[in-house]
Amino acid sequence: MKKEDSDSHNGTVISVVLFSILVVFVIVYFKMNADEQMNGKVEENLPVAIPDTSSTSDLFVEEYTEDTLVSSENLGTDTRSAMEAGDEDGYWDGWYDGAETGMRSRYDENSSFASATDRQIYAENYREGYEKGFAESTKSKKS
Repeated sequence: MKKEDSDSHNGTVISVVLFSILVVFVIVYFKMNADEQMNGKVEENLPVAIPDTSSTSDLFVEEYTEDTLVSSENLGTDTRSAMEAGDEDGYWDGWYDGAETGMRSRYDENSSFASATDRQIYAENYREGYEKGFAESTKSKKS
């Protein structure tokens, strides 16, 4: 090996060592600054957010009274019309049957409407909705 090759190799090694030492010092410097900031030792007086507690009363939620609460006798009561309820229930039951199994396993046109007319309207619309939902889901399943 020539002396020139040895000198250039030694210069490269020295350069790498000096660069590594510089990198270590930079990392230590930034680490020490980060620790000071995390421990609250920063000498800057940064502004602190102070919440505005002087809000008006219209921003507050109303108190619930007996009149605004839903009575337990109304829970679970369907507020939709018989036609709308039958169509929606039938559509989604048909859609799920067609998408999941391709079999008509959820088909149930019974309802809890009080009058016989409403139950009949529900059943008719359930049949139509079910057929639409089942057809759409099987059609989209094939494509």
